[in-house]
Order: sequence, then structure tokens, then C-alpha cells
Amino acid sequence: MLFNQSSAEMALKHWEAGEHRVTSMLTAFECINVAQRFRQKLPQVTQKSWWPQAESWLSKILSQLNRYQINETVLKRMKSEAKLSQCRTLDAIHLATMLLYYDAGVTVQLVTGDKRMIAASKELGIAVSSI
Repeated sequence: MLFNQSSAEMALKHWEAGEHRVTSMLTAFECINVAQRFRQKLPQVTQKSWWPQAESWLSKILSQLNRYQINETVLKRMKSEAKLSQCRTLDAIHLATMLLYYDAGVTVQLVTGDKRMIAASKELGIAVSSI
């Protein structure tokens, strides 16, 4: 979730251009957690009606993503690629998931603003768009 206007606009361009949107199941957890954090930090902005609307919006967005389950296959791929250790653990899980598609010959592109993910992805040969 992006709250910076320029990053959000760039991400939206990538979203709209994407033919298939694939992510780790972690994305659902991360979105809910960030929305809850936003809700707690800015209670004056997030009135009672805000949360049901946010949940509905998140459900709509998440339904447009193919979410890959975190399982033994992802763990094995993560174990096999030491370069993933450059990233935070949850980001490494996302990249390991992406590598499963990449290994299968699917054209993938990472859209992120995270410097560690960008560096690791480039080393792995994954196309990156920085936001």
C-alpha cells in the first residue's frame, strides 16, 4: 500500500499495464496490517465508516491478484537462492515466489521501491521497475 502520491501514481500505471498480477499470499496479510496501522495512527481521519469501506476496497484489489500460497515449494526455492538473504524475510518470500514463475519461463517484473529487493532482483536477472 502506497501513501506517497507520486509512488502511488507510478504503481497504478504498472497495475493497469499488467496482464497477470501475481504475488505471494503474504500480500493480503501485509495490506490488512498496513490498513490497521493507518487506522490506529490517524483515528481522526479514519472514522467508523472508514474500516468497512477499506476492507471492501482491499477485497476488490486482492481479488485481482493471483496469490500463490506459501508452501514447501516456496521454502525450497528460497533455500536454493542465497541472494534472497539480502532482503528482509517477507520480501525474500515474495521474491522466492516470483522465482517459481520465472523458473517456469513466465515473464515477470517486480514493481517495488525497496532497495534491497531491487538489488537482489537485478542480481537474479528479474526485471525491476522502481517506484
